[in-house]
Amino acid sequence: MAEIGKKEKIELCLKLADFGALKHERRRQFEWKVSVGYWALLATLAYALAQSLIKLSVPLALIFVWISLVGYGFWLSGVFRSNTADKSMSDHYLFEAERLLLNEDHEMERRVGIGEPLDRLSQVGHLSFIRNWAMRFQFGTAVLLAVAISALILIPETPSSEQVVTGPSSSIEVTESKPAR
Repeated sequence: MAEIGKKEKIELCLKLADFGALKHERRRQFEWKVSVGYWALLATLAYALAQSLIKLSVPLALIFVWISLVGYGFWLSGVFRSNTADKSMSDHYLFEAERLLLNEDHEMERRVGIGEPLDRLSQVGHLSFIRNWAMRFQFGTAVLLAVAISALILIPETPSSEQVVTGPSSSIEVTESKPAR
């Protein structure tokens, strides 16, 4: 097997770094599209409930909202873990290219292979996505919408001013007064 030269090693490292960054960027774009779609679904539900366009049983509506929120949180956690792995890959090969460029005697370090836990990824717990500002914003927005929907479901409707009847009489006559000539 032929020995790979320093220049070829640097080029390979840069290509692998670009590959990891591209995977991360594509997933990030998809992640935001799904998040905006989920928020739109929750906002539409909140609007429909506020305008009394739909009537749902309270338990069914709350179960849907909160189970979908938990599922969304698990999905964000998986996306965050995959993004962390791709950033780790990209960073590793970018730093290796830099080390090869700066140190002629540098021997490339073996990156943890596919299927083996990455140091950075193995330390990433399921709730650690909350520490990332973008993930915190996405999940926080969904939580606020879920709380708003829950409030719309649980807080009883108050009658409008047209429906308010005071006193013992159940009917009110409205007469139009004409200005005197």
